Amino acid sequence: MKNEIKIRVRDLRKARNITQVQLARTLCVSKQSVSNWENDNILPSVETPVRITKYFLYT
Repeated sequence: MKNEIKIRVRDLRKARNITQVQLARTLCVSKQSVSNWENDNILPSVETPVRITKYFLYT
């Protein structure tokens, strides 16, 4: 599952041409968190995938 999040977050972010910093600000997390998700170091907290999904669906 970790690898899926890594690929999806990175690909969706790049498709929208937004930086890790911009995504982090939108999701109210640190840039380091986004970087860690994309580098497959950590998984987002339980509620964060919902925020990620809403952001990419509705923007």
